[in-house]
Amino acid sequence: MGNCTSDPYYDSKIGYVEDVVTLPLNDLIKENVSKVYRLLRETDFSYLNSIPNLFADEINKEKAVSLIDSINTNDVLKFQNLTMNHIVSGLQEFDTLLLDYIGLQTKSSYIFVIVLFIVSAVISPYIYFSSLKKMAKNKMIEMEELVNIVFAIPTSTINIVPQYRRFIETSEINDD
Repeated sequence: MGNCTSDPYYDSKIGYVEDVVTLPLNDLIKENVSKVYRLLRETDFSYLNSIPNLFADEINKEKAVSLIDSINTNDVLKFQNLTMNHIVSGLQEFDTLLLDYIGLQTKSSYIFVIVLFIVSAVISPYIYFSSLKKMAKNKMIEMEELVNIVFAIPTSTINIVPQYRRFIETSEINDD
């Protein structure tokens, strides 16, 4: 947030002192908001609720000068104006740090995704072919057993039992 110790605008009357300016950013924002909230409570802004009320009276030079003087002499507005630079620079620094952190995390996530892709590209074919080999081996064993059953059963038995005959002719298994 810069060097606040040599700030020529320190003013204990309005609360703009080194202890307040060097507060953590969230505390400085809370302090600023609480002072502005107090200003809003103490000031009657109800006449600003509608455009006709806002421009009801004519604004002349004396009225404008008195309004500007009241704004310039208001301690809360002075405090807000002086602390706003510190708040904005702190938020910009926070933004920069956050963007740098996100950039680093994005790079590491990108590398992690590439590594996972390579590992899955290597492992997937191995799993596929090992599973396919096991399935093919099991099917071959089943087929051999079926062929053995078909040729082990005499044809007279096959002709007598309709389920066997249907299985050999159409390879359908129906337990009607």
